[in-house]
Amino acid sequence: MWNCDWEYENQETLEQWYEEKISGAKPDSAVRKIICKGCGRVFYTQIASMKYCNYGLCGNRGYQKDLKQRRLEKRQNQVCKSCGKVFTPKRSDALYCCSACRQRAYSRSVTDSQGAKMTSYRNRNGKAKVPERNTLWDFYILSRSMKFFMDRFSPIIVLICVYMFVIALIFVSDLVHHLQERYARFSRR
Repeated sequence: MWNCDWEYENQETLEQWYEEKISGAKPDSAVRKIICKGCGRVFYTQIASMKYCNYGLCGNRGYQKDLKQRRLEKRQNQVCKSCGKVFTPKRSDALYCCSACRQRAYSRSVTDSQGAKMTSYRNRNGKAKVPERNTLWDFYILSRSMKFFMDRFSPIIVLICVYMFVIALIFVSDLVHHLQERYARFSRR
């Protein structure tokens, strides 16, 4: 039988020895009173390095509690990159204090990058202008959606769809042009 096993089974005896030590009857006794770091229970021991009432039962639990406390102390007092508030994150790699700040930062980054694209369209005077419909911006959006389909479907199917789309655009533009001419002739009468 190990010493720790004997101590676990004979806590009443060790408690009496501890009380004798405190009262002064046996001042040289090595018994001490400890609170178990695993379960929080009070126990008595003669072993100097003892931290847990029973290492097999409370050892891992106590170690995990200590580890969690050390990690918590390490990551305290972080500053949110969005609002500047000091917070204690739940994860070690957290940058924002809450999901609202994280989403706000994402929205800012997206609008900033789109704003940079929008300001690249400039007049002769240097003023930024909003691109008109059927311009390069619309083509950019179309190419992004085409990339989405290219990643997910066979390139041949996508090319057929693009070809049909172009033919449909030509047909619609010819039809609109024809209707405009007929309307112009009708309105002159």
